[in-house]
Amino acid sequence: MTARTLSAAGVQAIWDALTSALTTAGSIGKCIADLLTGDAYVRIGAADAGLTA
Repeated sequence: MTARTLSAAGVQAIWDALTSALTTAGSIGKCIADLLTGDAYVRIGAADAGLTA
């Protein structure tokens, strides 16, 4: 087995590709990130959320 290495630019390119979907509005990645970070729960209490106390 041959060992492989990546340059810093290569690692950054992979990271950027993997995380870009986490900030794209309407993407499944963004939806999952919101759920995991609790952002969706913050919006429940937002004005005009359609919920009552």
